[in-house]
Amino acid sequence: MVLGGTWRTPVAVGLQQKTFITDQKNEGTYNEASFEREYESIWSGTVEDAFFNAEIFNRNRILN
Repeated sequence: MVLGGTWRTPVAVGLQQKTFITDQKNEGTYNEASFEREYESIWSGTVEDAFFNAEIFNRNRILN
């Protein structure tokens, strides 16, 4: 099972400061796609020869 979440949960329960997130976005090395993967749990696809194929994974992730 793979679980993911956004930065909002740790901020909401006080485990992370929102300023940390805004600081990440304001850094000179900010990359939107990387931020979405790391802090928003938004998958951006797979690389060639990846262990998991994201298309197949997404097609089978719905519980019946």
